[in-house]
Amino acid sequence: MQYYVGEDDDRHMVDHPPLFACEWEGRKTLLTLNKSFVEELLSTAQDIMPGNPGEIAGAYFKPAELTFTLHSFLIPPKIVLYNPEQLRGPEALPYTVVLIDKKFFGIPAAYLTPDRFEGCEGLKSMKVRPRQRSQPQQQQPPRPRPQSGVKQSGSRRAPQQPSQSQGGRKPARRPQGGPPAKGPPKGGPPRGRPPSGQRPDPNRRRRPDESGSRGDPARPRPRPR
Repeated sequence: MQYYVGEDDDRHMVDHPPLFACEWEGRKTLLTLNKSFVEELLSTAQDIMPGNPGEIAGAYFKPAELTFTLHSFLIPPKIVLYNPEQLRGPEALPYTVVLIDKKFFGIPAAYLTPDRFEGCEGLKSMKVRPRQRSQPQQQQPPRPRPQSGVKQSGSRRAPQQPSQSQGGRKPARRPQGGPPAKGPPKGGPPRGRPPSGQRPDPNRRRRPDESGSRGDPARPRPRPR
């Protein structure tokens, strides 16, 4: 959409896509930028250096830098960002790019108010609604996950210690085929020593052995003559 603003020496050529329209009393009409706004844009171009759209977007919102980056065979235009209120973040990104007298101007959506257009009878009666800026939501701390063995009934309880049957420490087993465990044998007194009730009486006579003598060892019998 190309048109001229002003007369004679103050005449300026404006070119931009047909993005702006107004609906009033059931009719839709295309809008054009008025003379005062065009002159305001041209005056800001004297103090602001034009830049690459990707560089401008990265200065205000780093993730949007790739959105304005073109391929290597394309030459990006040098645009002047119109941002007198020093908007920050995504609100500072240009909504549209307007060509005025061979200069490109990037205009954010916050500055496209009814007082900067003409071509509709109801623009004077329209009021600018305040823009509601989205506040960042506060991140809630993550909730701890319930651990195994903990019951969530009112208050949390400490996890139960595993018993022997649940994988605890098992008693040591004696290796098969090895020596018996140390200690007194079960079911009787220690070995090598008779019980107290079965000790021999020193005054008791010994039983004669098979040779017929008492206490003496058996002698060999004499050979018959």
